[in-house]
Amino acid sequence: MMIFIWKRRGLLVPLAIFLGYSPILILAGVTMDLEIERGNLLLRIIGFVGLITMFLPALINYFFSKKFLKDEGIKIVTDEEGVQYKLDTYSKFFFIKNSTWTIILLIFPIVTIISYFFE
Repeated sequence: MMIFIWKRRGLLVPLAIFLGYSPILILAGVTMDLEIERGNLLLRIIGFVGLITMFLPALINYFFSKKFLKDEGIKIVTDEEGVQYKLDTYSKFFFIKNSTWTIILLIFPIVTIISYFFE
């Protein structure tokens, strides 16, 4: 059983991951069903498209952050007695801000590309 910890609109991160990696999984499934010999141009094109779509979750999360999380920040609120409180209004998923998740989601394809060249 998996426990998800989020604050405000933090569930946009797993939604971006699901929407971003779905085309890759569909493409991989279609490619496995086709009997294409290694080194074929079609297989190379499919691999390149799969590589490019690995950046899709980060792009979707970036657009979600720009569209839905415009009003976030730290707000200072004063009560009737004059005591000031800081309110953290950032959306978070597993205690990490949504904007930071964009960077994390960018690191995975970059590491994959680098590891491909240094095999």
